[in-house]
Amino acid sequence: LALPPIEMVEEDLEEDLDVDLDEACLVSMDAASADADAAAEVVDPLTVTQLVLEVVSTWGDEFYVGLSGLEVLGEGSEVFDASDFDLAADPPDLNVLDDTGGEDDRTLDKLLNGRNVTTDDVDMWLAPLDWEGRTNVVKIDFGSATRVSGLRLWNYNKSLEDTYRGVRCLRILADGKEVSPTGGHLVPKAPGVDAFDFSHLIELRQGMLGGGARGKASSSPWEGALPDGAAAKIVSSRSRRPKAVVCGGWHAPHLPCGYVLKLEIFSTWGDPHYVGLAGLEIVDHLRGTLAVPPASVSADPRGVCDLEG
Repeated sequence: LALPPIEMVEEDLEEDLDVDLDEACLVSMDAASADADAAAEVVDPLTVTQLVLEVVSTWGDEFYVGLSGLEVLGEGSEVFDASDFDLAADPPDLNVLDDTGGEDDRTLDKLLNGRNVTTDDVDMWLAPLDWEGRTNVVKIDFGSATRVSGLRLWNYNKSLEDTYRGVRCLRILADGKEVSPTGGHLVPKAPGVDAFDFSHLIELRQGMLGGGARGKASSSPWEGALPDGAAAKIVSSRSRRPKAVVCGGWHAPHLPCGYVLKLEIFSTWGDPHYVGLAGLEIVDHLRGTLAVPPASVSADPRGVCDLEG
């Protein structure tokens, strides 16, 4: 699978939660079809005139922040047309820097051009991070009270190395009131490939006004991403987890956690030319076998169909 290694997620989990991943059970598998179903379940969309997206952190880049795409969802998960709202950012893009000459193509309007699953940065937005000491913000202004059920984001995806420029933690303000969990919304790191839809849905509903709906004051963005019941499972697993399994010098974590799972195949049972599988299931500790849509799975090479003839 041509996806980023899950170890990147595990390291951040250990740092943010101060909990061994052996004890954790973050089970947030974001898929396009699952996101659509979740959006449809929002029974009380947020009524808002202006949304402000405030960038709290990137996935590691200290100088730039960017996104590949943005959709604003209304009631019934319909996508608002770009003409239904005004989009602005501060700073707007890299053209505020003297050395670009005002000719950098990675401008804010690219977030709305519909070419979201891409590795071509011409179709992305990029801006200097904390320019002149100011927090990076993106503003969505509807001009009047509007029912909004969610935002769909595609993180910065130029290459695996450049995905560190993507948004990691995001605060959302609705008409000045926070609608984020304590610690902010965690936005998954992009995969660095365009083989599948890597979008992430953030639901917005009226009951979220005031923010901090989940977790304690010390909560991290990872804790805000935990599904219902996961925190209790973390505590429970500490007391009854199996002993660590060590094979060939590496540690097999109990209940590994992350947004993306990557399998690297090193050998077959003897065939020097081909490798294959008959099936694959991903089992979640809380929800059992996950229904992962084919659009969320990628392989490199895809199969024998890539061979000539």
